[in-house]
Amino acid sequence: MAEQKVMPLSMMFRMAESWQKSGKMHQAVDMYFRLVKDFPDTNEAGKSQERLLSLAQELEKKGKVYETLGICERLTTRSAS
Repeated sequence: MAEQKVMPLSMMFRMAESWQKSGKMHQAVDMYFRLVKDFPDTNEAGKSQERLLSLAQELEKKGKVYETLGICERLTTRSAS
């Protein structure tokens, strides 16, 4: 049963990666957050959180303050709950 759960999570993570690579950042960010929120104790959630932090750093370098803050606030809110 656990094997069935892992497969969809890895597919979801790959989908987020694909969206990120193709420049569909909103979709990628939403999928990464879904993995972090809905499946917090999985490898995919950990990798998603790392990707979100990396994206926030990239956005900050580009001067996209609001997008950076949005990611950081959502991660902080998730950690506080």
